[in-house]
Amino acid sequence: MKPVVQALDPDQEAPGLPGWKCIPTPGHTPGHMSLFRTSDRVLITGDAVVTIELNSLWGFLRHRNGLSGPPWYTTWNRSAARESIAMLATLEPTVLASGHGHPQIGEGTSRTLRDFAERVG
Repeated sequence: MKPVVQALDPDQEAPGLPGWKCIPTPGHTPGHMSLFRTSDRVLITGDAVVTIELNSLWGFLRHRNGLSGPPWYTTWNRSAARESIAMLATLEPTVLASGHGHPQIGEGTSRTLRDFAERVG
């Protein structure tokens, strides 16, 4: 049996996930993507943005909450990663779930992500 390989169209719903859009977020890896559901503004970022301070030794060791970009030591293209963070901030999520850390929920989530994007941009 041959595997099915199909490029994801960011203008279409994610296959098998009604209401979710695939958002290309290259930088951490070339094909990295995030998922966004517009109905309730839930954003799943994988490692494009994480909710624990992975990029400082102190933050990493103490598992300190806060936004970080993808782990720089495993990021293929830092410039693309910063552009992806800026683009994600324009989505104005009310929930931000990432690959590392606890989800951020509530009205201040979009402002926090926007402020972070401005700092790293």
